[in-house]
Amino acid sequence: LGVGHSGGFSNLIVPGSGEPNYDTMVANPYETRGQRREQEVAQLMDKLPAAMIQLESDAVGKVRAVPKEVQQERRETAVSAQLAATKGERDVNADKSRMKGKNRVSKRYRKKQQNVVDDKKLRAKIKAGDVKKKAAAAMVAGERGP
Repeated sequence: LGVGHSGGFSNLIVPGSGEPNYDTMVANPYETRGQRREQEVAQLMDKLPAAMIQLESDAVGKVRAVPKEVQQERRETAVSAQLAATKGERDVNADKSRMKGKNRVSKRYRKKQQNVVDDKKLRAKIKAGDVKKKAAAAMVAGERGP
């Protein structure tokens, strides 16, 4: 707020005298508490489908009882579905339990050692090959012989 006086011009700060910054997203920024409640009720009523709005206030909290036969049938289907689901889980877990111990340290070490070629393995392989050749030669000689 600006004020002119005999000494010149001065600025005064007066609460509430500045330009108001209204919340433009609100329909009525000056609405009272009662108006706000009424507006909320109206908005909720607009959201509800017309079939759900009833004049009987007692009917809102009531639940329709389902016949016992239907309840029993629903219970049986739920139990059978649960049994089928647990059977599937058991099958999956059985496959997992069969694999127990496959990743042990000793097995990993043995697998790595299968690929290592050293003198001892090489000699054993050559010796096994020689034995097979001799056996095959003896077999051929035995067929030709007499």
